[in-house]
Amino acid sequence: MPAKRILIVAGKRDERRRHDDAAVLAEQLHSAEAIVSLHVIDAGHGWAQDDGDIASARSWLATLAAA
Repeated sequence: MPAKRILIVAGKRDERRRHDDAAVLAEQLHSAEAIVSLHVIDAGHGWAQDDGDIASARSWLATLAAA
């Protein structure tokens, strides 16, 4: 996965995942030489009430467009 850009958005209060699942996945992808951006937001498993997930995705996509 060299140089593949990957965004992970994880909910801090996700009741379906262990609290470290996102960090473990990010490390695995990083070990495969992917460029990983991990954003932990104040949300559960579903869509964030404050659109923090959407904001994170938009911000990440903007950095790709600028590159």
